[in-house]
Amino acid sequence: MRAWIRQVEADAGERDDRLTTAAKAANEVLRTASASFAAQLGPDPAQVTPLLDEHPHLGDEPVLRELHVPSSTTYYR
Repeated sequence: MRAWIRQVEADAGERDDRLTTAAKAANEVLRTASASFAAQLGPDPAQVTPLLDEHPHLGDEPVLRELHVPSSTTYYR
């Protein structure tokens, strides 16, 4: 009950020690968007580089092509 009252007070601008409900919702939207954009950026170099090192017989170009990563990126050695 106290938490609910504090939240109502924050939403009314009477408290500065809590985020408002609108601010919490905005943070959630930003968090979701950030995760979505990060997923679109492609594989993590820390994961791709060991894969390339483990399979040198395949060659870097075919592996990167299969992962849809341009060979001009920092993955390429």
